[in-house]
Amino acid sequence: MKLHADQVTVLAPNGRASRMEAKGHVIVDSPSGQAVGDNGIYDVAAQNLRLTGHVVLTQEANVMRGSELQVSMATGIATLSAAPQAPGEAPGRVQGLFVPAQKQDAPAPQAPPAPAASAPAAAP
Repeated sequence: MKLHADQVTVLAPNGRASRMEAKGHVIVDSPSGQAVGDNGIYDVAAQNLRLTGHVVLTQEANVMRGSELQVSMATGIATLSAAPQAPGEAPGRVQGLFVPAQKQDAPAPQAPPAPAASAPAAAP
């Protein structure tokens, strides 16, 4: 996993990183896809990543949008949610675009076999 941002602060009491705080154009790249947000916090001990703001999660052509992404690096479970647009409002909606995978090396369709020619009926 790689983390990029305009500003990253690493909290390291006793010389060991315990928390990373990222601000501005946060990008998290992993083998399974990319997540982008306005802010991010990675809790090293808990192995939890939290992105907030305008969050966009992509995997190949699939795209999801929300306002908060929680990822457990230990389990691989991710939760994307949408916050209310204004105080007192109901939560927003998570948006997603999912593109079906194309089958590769699929055999070309073949025409069905021609029916066998029938022999003329014998006259009585």
